[in-house]
Amino acid sequence: MSTYKRATLDEEELVDSLEGEIYPNGIQVNFRGPGARKGCWAQRPQPEKRLLILTVILFLGLLACLSVLLFQYQTRPCLTQACISVTSSILSSLDQGVDPCEDFFSYACGGWIKNNPIPDGHSRWGTFNKLWEHNLAALKSLLENTTAASSLSEAERKVQRYYQSCMNESRIEELQARPLVDQIQKVAGGVLGSKGLTWREHPAFSASLKALWANPLWERTDAPGLSAQHPGSLGLQLPKLPAKPGFGSE
Repeated sequence: MSTYKRATLDEEELVDSLEGEIYPNGIQVNFRGPGARKGCWAQRPQPEKRLLILTVILFLGLLACLSVLLFQYQTRPCLTQACISVTSSILSSLDQGVDPCEDFFSYACGGWIKNNPIPDGHSRWGTFNKLWEHNLAALKSLLENTTAASSLSEAERKVQRYYQSCMNESRIEELQARPLVDQIQKVAGGVLGSKGLTWREHPAFSASLKALWANPLWERTDAPGLSAQHPGSLGLQLPKLPAKPGFGSE
């Protein structure tokens, strides 16, 4: 049977026995004060700390740049008057009562066909025809706006005067063909009064053709003659400007 003996040690004896000795079982416990404790950041060298700080700064800068780019180039709905007008036109051109998988043409254009029948005097009608008519109406309004003549250039005022002269029917009836005859005499008067010279051999006529090479008022044609009695002819045609079709209601 094991026996135990209790020994009572004084505090001084206990301290004396611990000085310079190690525990019998080989375990030693060390105590450190608060100032001796170092964290993970404090144990890293200075170059590594600077590199980590620089990496964090670059990451934050890249994140800020991406945020600005995403905010600047994000898709936003267009709410201008032009966008709203175009959107309304597209929606009104649709026929949403038709299944697009069955008849896509009727779905995409059915509403426009119903709302835009072919006008009188036209054999066909489409979006480009409608746009053409709209542009002609805008051009007509600009040509007839005489109140803004002071703000126009000399070329624009000439266009307005030419348009107004064409629309002055009473003046046209009064002058008849006199302005055209005067212009022909001015251009080819020497040829008409000379003998033995063709249209192109006359120097005055050749110079006039070079000066009036463009055809803003009418289109010229110079046709050779069919016989000696008719050596040549000078033809004048309508200018290549927008005009009413020949099958109109008027």
